[in-house]
Amino acid sequence: MAAPVHAKVQFTAYGYLEKRNFDSIRKVITPDYKFNTLVTDGFSGYEQLLDEHPGAKLQHCLVHLRRYLIVAFDFKNYCETLDVLDDEECRAFVMKDIEEASDKYLIYSAFNAINKIYALEDSVDYSKDNYQEQLNSVREKARELLENADTVMEEMIKRHMVSNKNNTSLVGKKGDIYSRACVYWYQQRPFIKEFLNDPLVPPDTNIVEQAIRPITVFRKNANWKATISYMEDLCMLYSVFMSAKKNGIDDVYGWLRTYCRDLYKYCIEKQWTAYIKEGKSLTKKILTWDMVSLSEGFDFSNYQIIKR
Repeated sequence: MAAPVHAKVQFTAYGYLEKRNFDSIRKVITPDYKFNTLVTDGFSGYEQLLDEHPGAKLQHCLVHLRRYLIVAFDFKNYCETLDVLDDEECRAFVMKDIEEASDKYLIYSAFNAINKIYALEDSVDYSKDNYQEQLNSVREKARELLENADTVMEEMIKRHMVSNKNNTSLVGKKGDIYSRACVYWYQQRPFIKEFLNDPLVPPDTNIVEQAIRPITVFRKNANWKATISYMEDLCMLYSVFMSAKKNGIDDVYGWLRTYCRDLYKYCIEKQWTAYIKEGKSLTKKILTWDMVSLSEGFDFSNYQIIKR
C-alpha cells in the first residue's frame, strides 16, 4: 500500500500474502482500517471489502484496463500488415477500418482515449499550490474521454459478448480475440470512474506497481530464502526504507545507525541505572533484558520517518 503523490503523509507499506484471495487481503486491510477510496487492480476480492467499510469506494486501475486493449488490438500484427503496403494502400487500409467502424478501430479508439487521459494527468504540476484546481479541470476533460471510450466499448460488448445460460449476465465468446478485453471492461465498468468524482483519487495503481518492482526482482534472486518469516521480515525492511526515502531521508543506513544506537544506549543506561540503585551486579547478560519494556519513555519523535 502507498499514499498518492499529493498526500500530506507519505508512506509505502509492504505485506506478505500467502494467497491471492479475500481472506488474505482482509488480514492486511482489516475492518478498522480507515479509507475513503481504495485504488486497486481489478481483483474481485477488493469489492468484498466494501461490505465492511460503509461509504468507502473503489477505483480500479486504468492501466490494467489499457493492457487488455493493447493485447486485443495486437499492435505488432497490425504494424506488420501495414509494413508491406505503400503509402496509398496504408491510407486506404486505415480509412476502411474507420469507415466500417471495425473492431480494430473501436479498440484503438478506447485505447487512444485512455492515452489522452494520461496526457492530461501528466500536465498537472503537484508542486503548485493550485494543483487541486488543475486536477478539477483535467478530470472534467477526462470524463468526456472516458464516456466516449465507454460508448465505444459498449458496441464492442454487443459484438463480442453473449448472455450466459441463465440470462443473468454477459460472458465472452469462446475463441474470440476481442472477448477478453470486452469482458474485463464489462466487469470493471462500475469501478473505473471514481477518480472523476474525486480529484484526489489517482486513476491507477502506478505508485504501488513501481514500489513492488524492486522487491519482485529481489525475490526472484532469493528463492532459496523463500519462507514466510523471511518474506515478512523483508516486507518490514522495505516498508522502512521506501517510506524513509519518500519523506526526504536519503541516507537511510545513516539514519538507522543513529536511531538504533541512540535507542540501544537509552535502554542500556536505563537498566544499568536501575541495577546500581538496587545494588545489583552489572554482569547479568544483556540478552536477557526486556528491551521492549526498557524502550518505554524513549523520545521517538526525533526519529519519525513520516512527518505529519
